[in-house]
Amino acid sequence: MAAFGTRWHSRPGLPAWARQPGRCPRRQRGHRDPLSRDPPRPRGACNPDALAVLCDWIDQQRQYGDSAGPWWPGYVTTGSTRPRRHRPSWCYGTAGIARAQQLAGLALRDIARQKLAENAMLAVLEDPAQRAGLPEVGLCHGRAGLLQAAWRMAVTSTDPYLAGRLHAELRGLATQLASQLVVARAASPELMDGTAGAVLALYTASAGVPVTGWDAVLCLS
Repeated sequence: MAAFGTRWHSRPGLPAWARQPGRCPRRQRGHRDPLSRDPPRPRGACNPDALAVLCDWIDQQRQYGDSAGPWWPGYVTTGSTRPRRHRPSWCYGTAGIARAQQLAGLALRDIARQKLAENAMLAVLEDPAQRAGLPEVGLCHGRAGLLQAAWRMAVTSTDPYLAGRLHAELRGLATQLASQLVVARAASPELMDGTAGAVLALYTASAGVPVTGWDAVLCLS
């Protein structure tokens, strides 16, 4: 994390961890080889400063322009390619990004960032067209990921009004996911894309508490 602050301007306009399309080197700046025995050597800005720099870059990617609230593109490219709205999944869509932004706001005591993130999530939850873009049941790019991210945002929101609106959308979303599970009986039982993750998200929403801290693997808790 600390390295982001000092390496940010290594390439004008791009964060240090950006890479050329089609290239995925075994080891590059900002991405350590997991097999390396060398201990990491963080240097430069402290973590809050690095987090602020990351947030600033993500803010530059935020899009408006329609009635569906703020959103972030699933992919960021160079050149003249126009940003495209991704489905509201945990992996590349508003669900995961909005929760990350809410957590960043909590860490930085940035209330405006928290509220913007919560409003972005509400825009998804209150839009049937966006919710229809998640036909799968899974956590990664299905409705379970949206449900778990929305539940986490609802229970950690510090704004009673926004928290109430988020909670109000959870029941209908959980009902939709449960209906999908009935139809998807032959789906894979795995965690990320299958029924295991969907059932965990449903239990969390209905019981009001996770079975364990399992969603830490998604960086949602």
